[in-house]
This record gives sequence, structure tokens and C-alpha cells, in this order.
Amino acid sequence: SSALLYFCRPDDAGVFRNALGGFTPCFTELFALGIGHIAFYLFVPLRLWVLFNSSIEKSPLNSLSKWGHRILTFLSIFNALIPLLQMNARFGGLSNLYITSDSMPPMELTSYILAIVAWLLSTSVMITEIEKGICQKYDWMIRFAWLLSFAGHCAKINFVVAMHPERDYFFDSVFDS
Repeated sequence: SSALLYFCRPDDAGVFRNALGGFTPCFTELFALGIGHIAFYLFVPLRLWVLFNSSIEKSPLNSLSKWGHRILTFLSIFNALIPLLQMNARFGGLSNLYITSDSMPPMELTSYILAIVAWLLSTSVMITEIEKGICQKYDWMIRFAWLLSFAGHCAKINFVVAMHPERDYFFDSVFDS
């Protein structure tokens, strides 16, 4: 369909030799990573409702848990900055910002915005838990969203490495002389 072709703008160069072909980046960005981001959109409001509900008992965080939550807050902010910087680099690399054949596919912009908002939502939960205390009820939801997002990033790394199988991403720069 033409809408899917416009939205994804698949790579016809034959770089991806799998069942999805040129649609691999679109699938990875919107499905593999998008499921984790949608999990944040679904679970964060429920988690915030539980944290702000006065009838549900909450226990204060001990100092070790506060440090763990501070680390998770930092990681959430860092994960929000990554797509923001990627989007900035993509806009900086474009010859113009108008919709042309060489401009950024709409799926990339959609993916960046979904990721930024999802990680900022995660940051809000971490900060709220530090301030209000923690409740064991529905605690698994945010961890599940983090796990889904991590799995999506593993899938993205897999296709990025598969784009150039002749290059060793981990040791080329270390052993080049």
C-alpha cells in the first residue's frame, strides 16, 4: 500500500536479506521498540494512580533503594536523550527540512517522539517513587516496560550489526593502527 511505503520508505538497496527486506528498520523501530514504549504509555498512568492514591499503603524507600531509584532516574533521562540526539543528528544531516525523497521517513520521527515521551514518563515514575515512597502493588509494570524496551533495543542492535557483517563493531577501532 502506498501509505505504508510513504510512512516507512523501505530500503530497496538489498541491505537486509530477511523476510522483511527493506521494511526491517520500520518494523524494528515501530514494532520491536514501539511495544516497549506503548507499555510505558499503558503502565505509567496506572502506576502514578497507585502512587497518588491515598487509600493504598506505601512504604518509604530505604537509602539503598533510593540510590537504586536515582540510578534508574538517570538511566531514564539518558534513554530519553538518546533519541533526542539521534533526531537532532538526522535533522542536521538533511539538506532541507521539507518532505522530499531524501528527507527523513515519517516512521523515524514517530519513533523518536514515542521514545522520548516514554522515557520521560518513566522518569516521572522514578521521581514520584523517590518522593512518595513505594507500593508493591503493580510494581512489576514498570520493570516489564523496561524489559520490553531493552529487548527492542537488542533487536535494533542486531539489525544495525547485520547491515555491515564484514565490519567488527567491537574490535575494529581498538586494533586499528
